[in-house]
Amino acid sequence: YSASLGKGVYSGTATLKGGFADIASTHIKATLDGKHEDALALLTLAGVPTLPVGSPGASTVQGEIEGTLKGGLTVKAKAAAAGLTGDVDGKFMRAAGVWSGKGHVALKAADIEPYLMAGGIGLPDMGQGSDVDAQADITLGGAAVTFNKLKGSFAGTGLTGDVKLDFGLTPAKLGGDIALERVSVGWLAQALLGSGSVTPSDGDWPATEFAAESFINLQGSVNLTAAKADLGVYGEISDLTGGLALGGNAISLRNLAGGYQGGQIKGTVDAKNDKGTGLVSADLTLKGARFETIVPQPHVRGLIDFAGSISATARTAKGLVEALTGSGTAKLGDAQIAGVNANAFSEMFDSVSRAEKALEAAQIEALLRERFSAGGIQAKSIDVSWTAASGTFRFSPFMVDLPQGQLSAETIADAVKSSARIDGQFIYNAGANAIAGVEP
Repeated sequence: YSASLGKGVYSGTATLKGGFADIASTHIKATLDGKHEDALALLTLAGVPTLPVGSPGASTVQGEIEGTLKGGLTVKAKAAAAGLTGDVDGKFMRAAGVWSGKGHVALKAADIEPYLMAGGIGLPDMGQGSDVDAQADITLGGAAVTFNKLKGSFAGTGLTGDVKLDFGLTPAKLGGDIALERVSVGWLAQALLGSGSVTPSDGDWPATEFAAESFINLQGSVNLTAAKADLGVYGEISDLTGGLALGGNAISLRNLAGGYQGGQIKGTVDAKNDKGTGLVSADLTLKGARFETIVPQPHVRGLIDFAGSISATARTAKGLVEALTGSGTAKLGDAQIAGVNANAFSEMFDSVSRAEKALEAAQIEALLRERFSAGGIQAKSIDVSWTAASGTFRFSPFMVDLPQGQLSAETIADAVKSSARIDGQFIYNAGANAIAGVEP
């Protein structure tokens, strides 16, 4: 046979041994060889509805089937298009109107995005190009397809796993286990809230309103592991494990755990897009992380333990940060605070006593400031509680007792401006140098 369909030409052979009265037991042997000017015709040939988008080029397809519907049809097929190749090899049967079977599939594409767009599938940062090189054993059971021993890469990220998709539900249901070389939390946020609406630029959170609907057209959950989880300006989590749940325009990361800035982070994060309104909540604990790597600055060093819950609701990323509320505790162990010289007063007194003439008050103050900032103190542990409201984090006052005196301070951090202010005082302990009587 040969046929012309649109801009495609198809030819092949077909033989039937049996009768149409018992088509399920009729032996079928057929071949197909086709060419089409539009590579997107591959989707149409596979029964996928397509949108009128630009064609990436021409395509070819070759295939052969042999067997019976009842006992199974051996299928071998190859497809090729501009920068794309695909293979299917397996045995499939049809009984009671339901297809089932097992086989192997492989797909390689320099850029899969034109085919995704034609199939009505959108992804964050679409238009940048996404390469695919993957293969898996498949098990077909009705509308459900299981991809076992999945391995390969997508958009430059390696992946392995066992994944099941049930297309009999709307939206399709996802399940199984997947391991990634890298996962971008920012990419997930964009998939939920819209491209360009969540990534900070030049230190400022975007005021772009969230999309009314998310890109996520799946439901279900998978057990997720990732060697690296990219947090954007906040660094990355190593060896991430947890459960990723999707559905109802929402994403949940349950029982997440991993390494962060030298410590370990655990907890749960929930996010939802309610018709353009973003809802975010998190319950997290962090133990043994380096404070100076989380908050880059030269003044405070130590190991931070952090625990607490935060939440926010808004229509923009900037609005979410401005609406952050929550509470918790924090502990800084092996604390080192630079710019606070506990010996400053005794050093200043020695300098004044050695002076050849009396110093003015302004000279003494300048001398004390110079001495006080030239040094540092250490504390075994600094424990505080914190509360957050309207994007401002307030930490309870803390005190550090030293032989030379007592340091007390409290901290206020502004999440919107990514800034913090510490107000404190140092009360000098004169010790043996104290003068009895009423303080001047």
